Amino acid sequence: MKAMDSPLVTPHSTSSAPSPVQRSLTTMTKSKLKILQTSREAYRVLGQTL
Repeated sequence: MKAMDSPLVTPHSTSSAPSPVQRSLTTMTKSKLKILQTSREAYRVLGQTL
């Protein structure tokens, strides 16, 4: 039940050193957020010019 209650909590053995898969996932999400922010800014600039 505890594992089902908190699925996001990782065991202590892997919490100290994140796995490369987790790191790649975090970097992918960060890059996607950056792309979303840049696209939003571009749309705003386009709206101002048009």
